Amino acid sequence: MGNEFNAVSQSIRLPSLVIMTLASSVITACGSNGVSPSTEAQNPGAAALPTPIAALPAHTLRCDASAQEFQSVFLQLINEARAQPRQCGNSSHETAPAVRWNAQLHQAAQQHSIDMANRNFFSHTGSDNTRVAERVDATGYSWQRVGENIAAGQPTAEEALQGWLDSPGHCRNLMNPDFADIAVACVTGESTQFNTYWTNVFGAEFDK
Repeated sequence: MGNEFNAVSQSIRLPSLVIMTLASSVITACGSNGVSPSTEAQNPGAAALPTPIAALPAHTLRCDASAQEFQSVFLQLINEARAQPRQCGNSSHETAPAVRWNAQLHQAAQQHSIDMANRNFFSHTGSDNTRVAERVDATGYSWQRVGENIAAGQPTAEEALQGWLDSPGHCRNLMNPDFADIAVACVTGESTQFNTYWTNVFGAEFDK
């Protein structure tokens, strides 16, 4: 059984002073064997070497962990990864600020993982044709930037996260300093193609 990874880099919402105007920029990276060409600016500087997950605090976090353990361990893993400079394809990234776990983003992530597991599919587009921005909108999270990584088939959080870090589009999401909030959900599905379905949602809210 293979593993799959898929990333939507980001959607950006910009308000005007008089009329709210929605401007979206979506960059995608697809599949386990490669990614689509990136339109992000390339940094010609020296490559920053990534820190493998194996070098981070040892955990073996699975889908059936308690909600508290899943949240605390995955948040620790992501923030440890963001604390290291990293090369994501052609772009070099300095360390990024720590992110917070957000319950609304978790609601959106959980909804999508359940949908994929229950209906045995793997895509950013839900069975109801929604995308990540619409799923986050439904939670009431007032976002100015939102992104999503998905993965399927990985038995542990460490393997899912390492796969995202090894893929340029997913890695750029994880290292994006503009994201302040994250959540991850994993759902298992019996008699499905991949058994485990991971959704990682990123967000940044408008200043309140």
